[in-house]
Amino acid sequence: MNKTILVLANSIKGGGGRCVAGIEIVNKDLKNPVFGKWIRPIDKTQREGTLKETTTCISHAQVSPLDVIEVDFSENAQDITHPEDWIINNSTEWRHLGRYESTILNKLSAGNWDRWGDQKGITPGQYPITLQLIKLQKDIKVSAYHSHNPWKDKMEFKRRAQFDCYDCGVTDPQFSHKHWLYSTRISQNEVKHVIVKEGSYVVLSLTPPIGNKNLQYRVIAAIFEAP
Repeated sequence: MNKTILVLANSIKGGGGRCVAGIEIVNKDLKNPVFGKWIRPIDKTQREGTLKETTTCISHAQVSPLDVIEVDFSENAQDITHPEDWIINNSTEWRHLGRYESTILNKLSAGNWDRWGDQKGITPGQYPITLQLIKLQKDIKVSAYHSHNPWKDKMEFKRRAQFDCYDCGVTDPQFSHKHWLYSTRISQNEVKHVIVKEGSYVVLSLTPPIGNKNLQYRVIAAIFEAP
């Protein structure tokens, strides 16, 4: 079945894969769209549903937030820990239908707070949604730095956003490119901070259950910065 999606995130996953998420447009009039539920396309042939970069390319370019695309799905994944997941039909290429300006975000249902509470790790299936669009009510800080992982005994590069009660990873490649948040640009003794202003929109996503405690964790999959 084909679904039309307003893309709101195309984030980086481990191993070079991608994670795309967006909101379904349930009518055919893109000038007057009617928005439905969140959708996260996944590839059941890949680990944790990760999408190949070749899958998320249209005419050799990665789909970007605010693009409108058509994707063919076989079925909903029926995953209570990721209810927005839909399994893609790998035999059909994605189609680009258009693109919106960032003002379209004002027409979407956005919260003013994180509906998942303040705990860092979340019990799988605890909440009926694993994607949120939030309009920031105050500034937040994103920090990029190198950190030693004692479990792997190696240095890792991190991008973390600081909220009041927790911090979480940032996986938005466009935000990283805009602010040059790369390991090659930041020395091992340096920390670079970027302030995301009040009024910006962020897409929060929960990971699949991971770790020894089998918990889900937040990531910021996309940031739409306020001017």
